[in-house]
Amino acid sequence: TDERLSMLLAQRTAAFDPATHGFAFPNAFVNVVLQLPNGAKITTAGRCGGMAYAALDYFLPGQPVPRWRSDLWGPGRVPPDGHWLAQYFTARLRDSFFTGSAAKFVTWSLHSDDPTWVFKGVSRWTKEEEVPRLVASIDRGRPVVLGLVVARSLGAIGDNHQVVAYGYEKTSDGRVVVTVYD
Repeated sequence: TDERLSMLLAQRTAAFDPATHGFAFPNAFVNVVLQLPNGAKITTAGRCGGMAYAALDYFLPGQPVPRWRSDLWGPGRVPPDGHWLAQYFTARLRDSFFTGSAAKFVTWSLHSDDPTWVFKGVSRWTKEEEVPRLVASIDRGRPVVLGLVVARSLGAIGDNHQVVAYGYEKTSDGRVVVTVYD
């Protein structure tokens, strides 16, 4: 709409196209990431980080992602755990736990969104530090894996999510709207 266009200050998108560079099935994996000595299990409801990093593994060198008939695994299903692609997603998901941003997943899951007397707060960290890095990367034409933190305890850390950020819009009211492949 005209109102929306008047509020838009900047818009940028990297060459990443989810229809071309994303996988043609949902992230419907279920995994046990870690079993603690007390028997508690940390699980994820998918392999989002694995799928996000794998998509960039193919995109960055200009290679197409593997394609199969849409009905190969049935509607809403994913490659089984023994399949090489499922194993690749698992390996890349584990790799994502050993990146510099993985520590932020833990730290930010345990901190308040709002400032405290010691910390800026997750909202301010995001706005002042992470969003400018994301915008700069997309401005260089490079999509990035973006971590979405929703957990508020270590036991719920598997509720966090990872996506590929490949575009953004800056609006006149100071917001940055990020376009993602999920």
